[in-house]
Amino acid sequence: IPQFIKSLTTKETKDVSLLWCLFLSIGVFLWTVYGFMINDSPVIIANAVTLIFVVGILILKLRYG
Repeated sequence: IPQFIKSLTTKETKDVSLLWCLFLSIGVFLWTVYGFMINDSPVIIANAVTLIFVVGILILKLRYG
């Protein structure tokens, strides 16, 4: 969350690796899918919230470069 807020307020994402964002997004998405497969609410909620912020950082990275 702090990285997302910093990127949003400063409109700078030079400190964030695009490759890191992509891999983390994929990994968290897969964990969310796994949570649905095993029907485990804590896994689903934790990873869904993380996915929202990581995708937000990814969008900001693509937008502000």
